[in-house]
Amino acid sequence: IGYQGPDDFPDVLESWSDLLHPDDREHVLKEFNETISDYTGQKTYDVEYRLLTKNRGYRWYRAVGKPTRRPDGSPITYVGVFIDITEQKEMMQELAQQRESLSSALEEANQANKAKTAFLSNMSHEIRTPMTLITSPLEKLIKNDTDPARHRSYSIIYLNAQRILRLINQMMDVRKIEKGQFQLSYSKVDLVPLLQNLYDLFNATAQQRNITMKFLHEGIEKLPVCIDMQNFDKVIMNLLSNAVKFTSENGKITMQLETPDESHFTLQVTDNGVGIPLENRQRVFDRFYSNTHNNGYVGTGIGLNLTKMLVELHGGTISINDNPEEQGTQFTIQMPRALDKIQGAEAIDAETQAIADVVKPSENVEDIQEGKTAEIASTQDAMSNQEVPQRIVLDADLPLENAETKPSSRLKHILIVEDDAQIRQYVHSELSSDFIVSECSNGKDGWDFVQQNSKKVDLIVSDVMMPKMDGVQLCRMVKNNFLTNHIPVILLTAKSDDADRIEGLSIGVDAYITKPFNMEVLRSTITNLLHSRHVLQGKFKTEQKTEEQIDDVEVLSADEHLMERVMKVVNENISNPELNIEFIADKVGVSRVHFHRKIKDLTGQTPGNFLRSIRMTQAAKLLASKHLDITDVSIATGFKSISTFSTSFKQVYGMTPSEYMKRHEEDK
Repeated sequence: IGYQGPDDFPDVLESWSDLLHPDDREHVLKEFNETISDYTGQKTYDVEYRLLTKNRGYRWYRAVGKPTRRPDGSPITYVGVFIDITEQKEMMQELAQQRESLSSALEEANQANKAKTAFLSNMSHEIRTPMTLITSPLEKLIKNDTDPARHRSYSIIYLNAQRILRLINQMMDVRKIEKGQFQLSYSKVDLVPLLQNLYDLFNATAQQRNITMKFLHEGIEKLPVCIDMQNFDKVIMNLLSNAVKFTSENGKITMQLETPDESHFTLQVTDNGVGIPLENRQRVFDRFYSNTHNNGYVGTGIGLNLTKMLVELHGGTISINDNPEEQGTQFTIQMPRALDKIQGAEAIDAETQAIADVVKPSENVEDIQEGKTAEIASTQDAMSNQEVPQRIVLDADLPLENAETKPSSRLKHILIVEDDAQIRQYVHSELSSDFIVSECSNGKDGWDFVQQNSKKVDLIVSDVMMPKMDGVQLCRMVKNNFLTNHIPVILLTAKSDDADRIEGLSIGVDAYITKPFNMEVLRSTITNLLHSRHVLQGKFKTEQKTEEQIDDVEVLSADEHLMERVMKVVNENISNPELNIEFIADKVGVSRVHFHRKIKDLTGQTPGNFLRSIRMTQAAKLLASKHLDITDVSIATGFKSISTFSTSFKQVYGMTPSEYMKRHEEDK
């Protein structure tokens, strides 16, 4: 350490301890003293620390040794080794810094990737709304305009709109897989005709470019497998789409199906196109990886990433290699047949499946030619006998029925709640010929309107993502209020996650329609819900008329006896501020838990809401029919504070008690 003899470095403990680094001194001296105190001689002194050298710089040392002792056990000196480990420590520190930097860079990359995915996912929600204003009017034009030239242009617009939607859906699928919210729905299917349908879809376009396509399945006429058909077809669509994109005119594409054993199958898609350099092969499955190819095409970096994810979710693998015979690329999928996924399931005859059931129209050969209008138009020539809108697969769960547009003589009142003014106005204009239509620009205004017009609003059509109050919260308010819970609610949403659907359905949403939506689907859904409600009301009225003609037999069930006692207690004590759940349960002689369960079963409301609905109904009657002031009404219905009464009343009726009184005076 640079010191020269006892004069320069006195041979005493203090000389050494004073040179210890301040951060090391405590634990080093502790180890030193513990070793000295161990008279058994078992403990070895082994410590790493920094020591101040003669040139006033610190270096790292490792000291290993044991004390020598006199016969009485007292220590004499230490015997051991003293090793300079500064270079080792510096090397370890440098490695630790490199690891930390690498970890930090990886974390930043992951965060950037997540941020990019989240951004594109959020953007996809934003894109779905204006896409409604493109596809829905376009479908109407295609349906009503028979001019061949214009119909050809409409079809080009339609296919490219579907291409955008397909990209959006892929982004949503990727995010759902990452969040663990993507569940495969297995079904047993014959793979050969399924692949044949997909092959035929691309072969027509390939022929227009003189590309020779072959589907080889030698010796395999039938191959039952268990797959998620709606997601597995995305895998094949992406591979065939890429093959056609990167194969020049007069090229070749082969799709070959093989069975290496009884429990697996292999599918290869081989082309003689531009090929992929060796250094880029493993990156082609990375999210957002995109490379400019010889033919000028620049991909989005999403399709192959999703393809790999879907194959792996099926328990398979996908790899990429050179075309073994010439220039080009070969993708190889190996997957289990997974016949154990559905025990005893019957095979689906894929030949009888309409292509629209196997391949969504949004997944037509949308981007094979990547924006070449003439070639897309020629693709449409091959499809000219089909009406494009009739092939749209939209996300509506209700069947389309030719129910009457006006289920009763009174025009039904539809409330549209949507923050996008153009969507709101478009839906209004489309529905106004059949319904009375009102508009609100956010959930809060919508809820205020419903409260003030609960007897007039027949159905609500609402967006989900809105300022002030979203559509889910609006639906929750409607369904939890005894004055409005009969009103059907349709949510128009750009959020297609199952988790979002479950949340909506759990609070009573009557129908979910995903943007962009078909106006005819929305119209039919509205008509069906109103028709169902009308039929249900008619059923109740018929039963009521029948019951009126039958002599009453006074036999009460146990539940009726309970409700009779409950209503007796409530009516006798409605002005009592102490009237609450515990009070009623005690008076009727049941436990609070049993009372809560029974009221919920019998009324569909929690006891708190049940009691509040009675108080509010009584208050409304008093305000409407008698010349009482608001203070008298609040006291008569058991409220201690007039402000509490006014707040509760407005929550239920959407207006203050004074506004309610004024409205009824005007009606009179």
